[in-house]
Amino acid sequence: MTKRVIIAVLLAAILHGCLNNAKSGSSSSGQADKTTQAERLERTYHSIRTVGVGKEVSPQWIKSDSLYAHASVAELIRLASKHEDDIERLIAFRALMMKDPHEAANLTISEVDDITLVCTSDGFCGQAKSVSDIRISMMLGNRVRSKVTIEDSIRIDSAVLNSVNSSKLNYTYKLYQKLPAKPEYEDRLRQLYKQDKRALMALAKYHKEQDKQEIIRILSKIEHDRVGAYHDTIRIVFEALINYNTRWSYNVIDQALSTMKKKNKNYFSYCWDFHLALEQNPHPLYKPLLKKYPLHEYK
Repeated sequence: MTKRVIIAVLLAAILHGCLNNAKSGSSSSGQADKTTQAERLERTYHSIRTVGVGKEVSPQWIKSDSLYAHASVAELIRLASKHEDDIERLIAFRALMMKDPHEAANLTISEVDDITLVCTSDGFCGQAKSVSDIRISMMLGNRVRSKVTIEDSIRIDSAVLNSVNSSKLNYTYKLYQKLPAKPEYEDRLRQLYKQDKRALMALAKYHKEQDKQEIIRILSKIEHDRVGAYHDTIRIVFEALINYNTRWSYNVIDQALSTMKKKNKNYFSYCWDFHLALEQNPHPLYKPLLKKYPLHEYK
């Protein structure tokens, strides 16, 4: 056998080995992907019953339904509170909520400061949420379905308002939107505002001059910001102004939108947030501004 033939044979053998390894690697990779996907599915809390294209029932919901059928309330409280795995605690909590909403409310309140982050999915996208936010969402997202009483709902709201982690909870935003301007809440809201600017939405309902000045100060700061890094703040300010529901607040919104439109600076962002804020908290006073500053004008 010539040297050239020997080299050719060796190259063929090497190539054959590489191809086999590639196939094996591809198979292993495919298996690894499936394993990773299954683990991801298992380590995600699903807020809807079915998942994936095939609309298969979430493994978490299957476990939760089984616990609801077979575990006692005492066992569910223990699992929902003491289990070392965060997802398992949420699975048990859902079963507890179905079996005894009042006890689920008690647990939600007693552990309202649990801001441990877990992966969640609503069927469209995934995100990280705190254990406390997920529990509150299950309890108050649909009170008719969860059978939470008005009294327990108020207790949960109070716990969130007074939580040391109130500013870190997503639900607090909704709480600020619906919280009435009662005197007993004002001191706590002013305390919260130092660390959570969303509290301005609730403070505006008191119609205090100091909050008017704060709104003007923030608007001025936003208007002079070159990067436009205050998008979330714009929405907060508009919601605060809408809660004033006076000719003063009407004029401030009108002036802000008019200024941004003339400067062509962040106008769409302003306009979008105003429309969204008014949609969430409708007030007839501001309807003329919807026509004056329509969203389609930006196109």
